Amino acid sequence: MGCAVTGYQGDQKMNIFVASTKTVLINKEFLQLIGLAALIYFIYADLYSYLVWAVAFRLVIEYIPHHAGLHRYFTHHSYKTNKFWHILLCLMSPLVGAGSPIGYAVVHRAHHKYSDKELDPHSPKFQGLFNVIMLRWNFKGVVPKLTENLKDPWVMLVHRWYLLIIIIFCTALALVDPLLFLSYCIAMLIGKLYMLSNNYICHLPGFYINYRNFDTPDTSQNNIINGWMGDWHNNHHASPGDWNQQVRWWEWDVPSLFIRLIKK
Repeated sequence: MGCAVTGYQGDQKMNIFVASTKTVLINKEFLQLIGLAALIYFIYADLYSYLVWAVAFRLVIEYIPHHAGLHRYFTHHSYKTNKFWHILLCLMSPLVGAGSPIGYAVVHRAHHKYSDKELDPHSPKFQGLFNVIMLRWNFKGVVPKLTENLKDPWVMLVHRWYLLIIIIFCTALALVDPLLFLSYCIAMLIGKLYMLSNNYICHLPGFYINYRNFDTPDTSQNNIINGWMGDWHNNHHASPGDWNQQVRWWEWDVPSLFIRLIKK
């Protein structure tokens, strides 16, 4: 799978809050730079409890708005839920820092359509490690037709006001405790490492903790750490529409536990 960082503008009237490629990337890099400085500060000041908050933020973000929301619900439509959870998953999705449901879906759908080929947005073979890390992806295969089934009013609202939602959330954290905002920024920094694992390592055959359950036509690999973080990559490429990616008993699929609670 690939964490998307682009925004499909369509015929929308642009504003500074819309989830355009530029807005998503600048916001992501800005928060990650703050996160790096905050990480150094927390270690220097022995504020390790806020590092625990950072890990907690990242886990919640990965399991719920990312994997249960952006990935399995909005992109693959692998399950249905009620209006309350639909709206909540929409509103939480910008906190991942990976674009709106529209932007995320078009990139990830392109990844499946052209996996390990030249038009794959983040193919290790064609893009290389540096470009994958720095989000210098190939968007030539990302076309508007990949936004099929995404013209929902709440999805469009979140796409249009993507940056504003992030600003409101960060402001609320800072009002409660400014150091919680810094913890969230560290969580965004951790997300960069997870993105690398998803988009690069999980397409590297022979990597020491990679393995395959299915002989798919691409190079998708299950990575143990990545899997426990929410994406058993080879399992997913074998059955993209499954809301539960677990195949072996020890392949714990945490997002599916949440999905069981909210799916119809």
